[in-house]
Amino acid sequence: MDLGKKLVDELGIDKSVDTLGRWMAHYIAELIRDAEDAAPEHRPAKLDSCASAILELWRHRAELPDGTRPFEDVEPILRALESLEPCNDTPRYFRQPRNMAVEKEPETEVDQWLKLADGIDFTARQLIRHCLVCASQSAQEKTEEWVQLVESTGLNNDMDIKAILD
Repeated sequence: MDLGKKLVDELGIDKSVDTLGRWMAHYIAELIRDAEDAAPEHRPAKLDSCASAILELWRHRAELPDGTRPFEDVEPILRALESLEPCNDTPRYFRQPRNMAVEKEPETEVDQWLKLADGIDFTARQLIRHCLVCASQSAQEKTEEWVQLVESTGLNNDMDIKAILD
């Protein structure tokens, strides 16, 4: 119910020109009110109907209008992480093997430049990771309530939720 109330609040019943979003907000709000006001013998069925509608809306959270998606502030971070493959230590730009097992002759000027390119690639990956961590921490304030609601419902198995929690 709390997740549904938060969705209704974010969709905004009166503050948007998005007719479909306003309709969804009205519909969910009406189901919540009906469930809360239902007679004891009808309440379980009303709660089930309400929960189903809320979960169905939640499954489509990525398609909600701009400004109303629960993790909208984190979406660019998630796209960057997907692009960077943070668990992959392969250099992003310079895919030359880092260390040769066999010692060779003294370093040539070419070797020095290649070694520098490898170091820059490694450093860039570290700096990008740091920037993404900082961006994630900045976005955390806006997503914290959503994360708590999702964790309380047990819906935290989706990829976007897992990425935010990690």
